[in-house]
Amino acid sequence: MKRSLFLLLALLLSASNSFAQDSLSVDMLADIMCKCVLPASEDEDFDETKLDECVSDKAGISTEFMQLSFFDSTKTETENEAHFQDVIMPELMTKVFTKCPSIIKVFMDEANDEASESLTTAQAAYEAGIQYMEANDYLAAISAFDQALEYTDDKDAFNMRGLSKAYLGEYYSGLSDINKAIEMDSTFSNARQNLGFIKMKIGDYKNAIKDFEIAVRLDSSNFHAYNNMGLSYTYLQDYDKAMEFLNKALEIMPDYLVGYQNRAYTHMQTGNYEAAIIDYSEAMKLDSLNLLTLQNMAYSYENLELYDKAYEYYTKTIDIDSSVAAIINRRGIVLSNLEDYRKALKDFSKAYELDPSETTYLSNIAIMYENLGEFEPAIELYNEAIENDPENLKLIYTRGILEFEAERFEDALTDFTEVLNVEKENADIYDYRARTRVKLGDYEGAVEDFNQSLELYPNDPDIYKERGEAQINHGNIEDGCSDLNRAIQLGVEDATELYEANCSEIEEE
Repeated sequence: MKRSLFLLLALLLSASNSFAQDSLSVDMLADIMCKCVLPASEDEDFDETKLDECVSDKAGISTEFMQLSFFDSTKTETENEAHFQDVIMPELMTKVFTKCPSIIKVFMDEANDEASESLTTAQAAYEAGIQYMEANDYLAAISAFDQALEYTDDKDAFNMRGLSKAYLGEYYSGLSDINKAIEMDSTFSNARQNLGFIKMKIGDYKNAIKDFEIAVRLDSSNFHAYNNMGLSYTYLQDYDKAMEFLNKALEIMPDYLVGYQNRAYTHMQTGNYEAAIIDYSEAMKLDSLNLLTLQNMAYSYENLELYDKAYEYYTKTIDIDSSVAAIINRRGIVLSNLEDYRKALKDFSKAYELDPSETTYLSNIAIMYENLGEFEPAIELYNEAIENDPENLKLIYTRGILEFEAERFEDALTDFTEVLNVEKENADIYDYRARTRVKLGDYEGAVEDFNQSLELYPNDPDIYKERGEAQINHGNIEDGCSDLNRAIQLGVEDATELYEANCSEIEEE
């Protein structure tokens, strides 16, 4: 029987149009079904209109009025439905199967066709969801899995919809879906590993490990679970355990890109950058354009102070994606270490252009200008940044340092004082303001600032030397010489020359 005919029959029998047996007998309805539905199932040209005409003809009224006649206004909708399900339907089916037993096959065939169509449609939606996931389009994937689950509750669809949600940061909704998959099949290893994966993403490493342990007990070949268990141990800084499980993952799946990346990352956490480079080299054999591999290869070379190689891999990363400010900044740092300040300046400027909220990039620009002896352009950049963020003390402090280097001492003094009005526990800022006051000839003020600095950090030998020099310039020879002597004792070599030039008379006395 065609699906459209089955739907019309279902409409005729729907609980929302409940039956009152005194309007139309169950016997008559059973007879109508036998006389109209069976011919409809055998005639390819028998459409819904003909079925409607047949039913109306046999009943003596149209299906529209028939439905109205079945409604019992003395009952609530819930009562009508209960009456239909519990009384009318069993009696009707008994009479139909007695009058025309061959209709049983019609119902069974139609039910099987509908189930098969639902299964086919659900499978198609599920497979579309997988394809969307592979394309990293997780919103579309979730929509596809939603469609699949409209047809049937399926553990795989719940599992993959949960994982898609996790990739979008919807961790708790993802956990709910994957728990449903596990409720449907407690032996579902992949769902258990995905449950652990989401817990790992939210920082619940210990409970994530418990899920991974269950996953590998259910399926000892589940290399994803071994890999993520190893990564969880890395996050817990248990590197021996981490290596055990990361090695197991790669033993099961030798061409596992993520496995090499995670083992390399673990090597990096222990400072074993040589081993990290070996693993990243293996990862590059599997995917030579993987950004994570390239940037971490560069970072490993950078930490080994192999700056030419670091520059090479940062450049490869940027060639693929030039929109990541942090990577461009790191290449700038490498160029600075190679003393190519002009190129480094270009990279830092580009990084700051991409992310003006990151003041570190601005500081790096300033350092490059300082290395190049070009302070004014850096000061102008900081003027613009401070105009946009006038409460940012870090920006004001750095501008003060630049002004000091540019010999704009009055401006520097203003900036250092503004910072110290708020941040009174920073010895470095007191040091800079003291040096600025020395340049301006305010030795008394300089000594006061050095005093504040030494209260905060009493064992800074250079500050004893600088305060001693300021004391002498202010005329406090004895106190100044005492400071210089203290600096000498703490190992400041150039304090000796100052002491010999200014303190010999005190020794003679």
